[in-house]
Amino acid sequence: MKAAARACYERGPSAEQLTALGLTLDDIEEEVVEVLPDAWPAFRLFDALGTQWRVASGGPSGLDYTAIPAT
Repeated sequence: MKAAARACYERGPSAEQLTALGLTLDDIEEEVVEVLPDAWPAFRLFDALGTQWRVASGGPSGLDYTAIPAT
């Protein structure tokens, strides 16, 4: 689940960053992340709650759990 969440939220290098290294987006292999069937409903809920992160001065601090029933 952590790898699936990371794949949703972490950005890879930009085209400009790759160009500075002499690379292109075609040079980067896309990582395939599998989610087990039993974990799929939990992942879908986590993904649907993607706009419900609470952010403090240090960055994301957690999800707003009151949004879960509506989601």
